Amino acid sequence: MNEFYVYELIDPRNDKPFYIGKGKDKRMYYHYNTVINNRKLNNKYLENKLKQLISENLKPIYVKILESYEEKVCYELEIKRIKEIGKTNLCNLTDGGEGGNNNKGKTYEEIYGIEKAKEIKDKAVKRCSTKEFREKISISTKKAMNDPDVKKRFSEIVKSDEHRKKISIATKKAMTHDVCKKISKANSGTNSFFYGKKGKDNPNYGQIRDNVSGSNNGMYGKSIKDVWIEKHGIEIANEMYNKMIEKKSKSATGKGNPMYGKSVKDIWIEKYGIIEAEKKWKEKYNKI
Repeated sequence: MNEFYVYELIDPRNDKPFYIGKGKDKRMYYHYNTVINNRKLNNKYLENKLKQLISENLKPIYVKILESYEEKVCYELEIKRIKEIGKTNLCNLTDGGEGGNNNKGKTYEEIYGIEKAKEIKDKAVKRCSTKEFREKISISTKKAMNDPDVKKRFSEIVKSDEHRKKISIATKKAMTHDVCKKISKANSGTNSFFYGKKGKDNPNYGQIRDNVSGSNNGMYGKSIKDVWIEKHGIEIANEMYNKMIEKKSKSATGKGNPMYGKSVKDIWIEKYGIIEAEKKWKEKYNKI
């Protein structure tokens, strides 16, 4: 089976193509499946066309006009077919080929230039900071999360190891030294919500301690090994635990041990200074 293909979506009412695309796997079914499941397409012309068909209980006719291992060949035919039919007769937004993906992996600065990129970003930040925008997001999120199917899918995604790995990588990538510095500055001193609020004036007074103390603590009565057994099963948990013990042992052996090559007296000298250390040594061991 060839990896890539060029496809046409044909209107069953007049047998004319209304969209030309290049894809692989189930790509040619993506547009219709997205719209019929009440999700949006970036291409509003195509979305509206498919909505018209759906309203008449119709589906597009799917036709593969070329299959090939060569992606370039598929791009070339896509461009050719769009040009032959004419974009005015199609729902395609571009001339085809790689035109729609030329900017993939590029930054705004690379695409638009520094000044234009800054202008676009500033507008986006300003729009996202408005009360109206936040309310819209809040309403749409609450509406979506009231759907049991959405809740279930969301729960499965956020609990998956793949999702956690992606979040970890993205966070590490985003939290550069400069970003951490800005966050710290933005939440320090008088900018901090808790500035000047001490003791019972602090809204979290006693709450954090009570929420994680005793039986409220998720680790209450459990060792790290118990948690691993619950999560991974006893065999994998034993393997992980043994590796942890081995790692700790190695880190505390030889030069990995902070006491390596040092006597108690050496430690005292580092901590108290030579005069105080000599005094303590003499008192304890009656030497020198």
